[in-house]
Amino acid sequence: MIELFKELLPGGFLFWPFLAGLVGSLSFGVVGSYVYVRKLSYVATAIGHSAIAGIGLTYFIQEKTGLLMHPFVGGAFFTVLMALFIGFCTLRNEEKGDSVISSTMVVSMALGLILIHMAESVKTLSTTAIFFGDIMFVSKEDVTVILWVNAVVLFCGVLFYNKLKMVCFDEEYARLRGVNSAFYYYLLLTIISLSVIAMTIIVGIVLVIALMTLPAVTAALLSKRLWHCMVWASLICLLSVTLGFVCSISWDIPTGPCIVLISSALYIFVHLLTSLLRKKEIS
Repeated sequence: MIELFKELLPGGFLFWPFLAGLVGSLSFGVVGSYVYVRKLSYVATAIGHSAIAGIGLTYFIQEKTGLLMHPFVGGAFFTVLMALFIGFCTLRNEEKGDSVISSTMVVSMALGLILIHMAESVKTLSTTAIFFGDIMFVSKEDVTVILWVNAVVLFCGVLFYNKLKMVCFDEEYARLRGVNSAFYYYLLLTIISLSVIAMTIIVGIVLVIALMTLPAVTAALLSKRLWHCMVWASLICLLSVTLGFVCSISWDIPTGPCIVLISSALYIFVHLLTSLLRKKEIS
């Protein structure tokens, strides 16, 4: 077990994948909390699935033009574009929001899979790799991309904390206070998009959505303030990633799904624990 933990340290073969998970955990704790309180889980899921189209577009352009691009470039462009489109439609007509989100998700998935199929160089890329990724093959370049993107996401999430909090909890109150709620709603969707795509290209859609929602939901059971929720969510995310790596190597199982299951188990554990404590307080 000690040797396993040594592999997570600088110089170990698990260092870069583990660092990617740790860096992503910090932004997921912040962004995931915003997603939870604003009830944007479905939107985040749609944004994650729209990343397929952006990644597919990048590979297709590379195939046809020979221009070398990191998948993040096309992915970021398309996910931000789709997020702003969803935001525009939902702000104009909330009743049709679900239909727009669902349509965006399935059309983006279909378009992305077709583009990937048309790119001969990545034709062998399986849907399993797209949805679950493989964090074990993360490189130093990938971690650098994740680090810079998440630094921007965290900067915006913390700098505009008060205004984003008002928009998340009560848009009408925010407008009365002179806050441009539409602008900050678009900003929130943008940082969600960047956070999602930065990790989707590495660990897959399922792990990204799980780490953005489950730790925040779990943290909400332990906190009453938004910033407390962010701290707890980041810690829970860090714990899920660490235990996921340890269990994955120990039992030779896929890392991504293992992290998802551990995050789910932590939610169930905290939910049962808080329920028991409430019952004792009542009795």
